[in-house]
Amino acid sequence: MRPGKKSGAPRLSMEVGRGIHRITLPLPGPRPGPVNAYLFVGDNVSLLDTGTAQAAGRLSKALGELGYRFSDIDRIVLTHGHIDHYGSAARIMAASRGRTRLYVHREDAASVETGQEARKRTTERFLALMGVPLSLRLSLLSVFFVFMQMAETARPDRFLEEGDTVQMGCHRARIMETPGHTRGSVCLLIEREGLLFSGDMVLPHITPNALAMVEDGLTVPSRRAQDEFYRSLSRIEEAAPRVVHPGHGRAIGDLPAIASLYRTLFSERQEKVLDLLSRGESTVWEVARALFPEIQKLGYRTALESYLAVSEVFTHAQELAADEKIALRRAGNRILLRKEP
Repeated sequence: MRPGKKSGAPRLSMEVGRGIHRITLPLPGPRPGPVNAYLFVGDNVSLLDTGTAQAAGRLSKALGELGYRFSDIDRIVLTHGHIDHYGSAARIMAASRGRTRLYVHREDAASVETGQEARKRTTERFLALMGVPLSLRLSLLSVFFVFMQMAETARPDRFLEEGDTVQMGCHRARIMETPGHTRGSVCLLIEREGLLFSGDMVLPHITPNALAMVEDGLTVPSRRAQDEFYRSLSRIEEAAPRVVHPGHGRAIGDLPAIASLYRTLFSERQEKVLDLLSRGESTVWEVARALFPEIQKLGYRTALESYLAVSEVFTHAQELAADEKIALRRAGNRILLRKEP
């Protein structure tokens, strides 16, 4: 470790707590916006999330302004296994010649090791069941391949579990399992300071995606992402953090207001899906196109936004089916949604 930091105020980071520095890293596209990585210094040097592989240079520069190098990092802790949160981990571990340890929840370990949450065939089959046209399915798979180039895969050294404590710089952080955004999303709670690091579970400027939990070996996702997300959100509220530091966007000091807004928007989206199904039985893709007409005008972003739209409609349909407000039935190689009388 190189103690202390260079003279002059850092340009690429901001101190957000005792020995905690937020580093904002670029991410293509308007949403969810730049990624926040957090450097913890003190008893050790720990990094929470890393940004993409393409942002490694900016991350290195930000660390340099604070007086550190990649080789000084003792551990990397990941809030979840998406490329914008683990993409630079392999480069950091290589710089330390394997001394840096990588921590992630077991449920997201495969994503970090392979760059894929599920095999290509599994994802293609899911999209076909949702009624997505073949041409768009192929475009989506191409987009996923491009995204995989934004990260270098890495092998985790430790699996995080509920209640684990991890020394992050001069702070003891407790691990909270908070599935919903991904199967293995976690939050870090520093109880003494009232700080919670939420990854993408709580964001200040957009509603986080409760993505369909596509899994190898299952034709249709069995886990209900929206249900898990809101159960996790309730647990985060019960922890009553003073400040939430998210994976994207500003720090949040008004968690109850943000959580209330999420629930309001969730209810409104449920009603819109029901209203669209009043017109008759539909595929998930047909509902998604009607619910998000703007995806037809997004040019090169159409494929990605289409996947997010399909994922959102499907996860809402799971909840409506659980409440017996709609029925899902298999018709050949498609799933159809029908509003119950």
